[in-house]
Order: sequence, then C-alpha cells, then structure tokens
Amino acid sequence: MGRLDVLPTGDLGIKNGIYALYQLEEKPTPDEIAVIAQTNQWHPYESVASWYIWHSLDNKPAVS
Repeated sequence: MGRLDVLPTGDLGIKNGIYALYQLEEKPTPDEIAVIAQTNQWHPYESVASWYIWHSLDNKPAVS
C-alpha cells in the first residue's frame, strides 16, 4: 500500500516475531507491541520493521 508507518499490532506473525526476537516470556499484547516499537524508535518506518520481523520467522511452506 506504500505506507511506511503502519504498525499491525494485531497480526499473529508480528506477535510471534517480536516474541522470538525479544525473547519474551509470553506473546506480547497489542499495547506491548506499541511500547516496544516506541522504545526502539521504529517510527516513521513501522511497516518496514514489521516486514523484517515477519520475514524473520521464515514462514516457508513445508516441502513434501
């Protein structure tokens, strides 16, 4: 969509990625994701940061 500053706090992939990246004890809530983004200065590129986090999960389909 061409928008660089969108933070998908409800996206399961983002939750899983942040959980793994920051080695959290529990999956983060949307509010916790927003705080992590703010603390780590993702603005104005929250979409870019989210893309990298999502792709860090290596969500490739299994080969049979």
